[in-house]
Amino acid sequence: MAEINIRYLQDTDGERYFPMTHVNAILGLEEFDNGDDVENLQQIIRSLNTTISTLQSRVLTFETDNEQMKQDIEILKASIIPPEEGK
Repeated sequence: MAEINIRYLQDTDGERYFPMTHVNAILGLEEFDNGDDVENLQQIIRSLNTTISTLQSRVLTFETDNEQMKQDIEILKASIIPPEEGK
């Protein structure tokens, strides 16, 4: 297979440049309209943000419940094992 050399466009001073055009000047671009894709992604992001918020709330609830259980365990220990025997 023949090797193809890459040739960059150069201006009159020999500097590399990349040509640009306006989006309206590209024929057939309307065939690649991805507006629905962007809307779908926005809906997915909103859904994920809601899920994250719910999970964060549940984590806080678990942390609170865990602390309460630790306190309850200490109270039960104190009521079951007298302090002089627990040493």
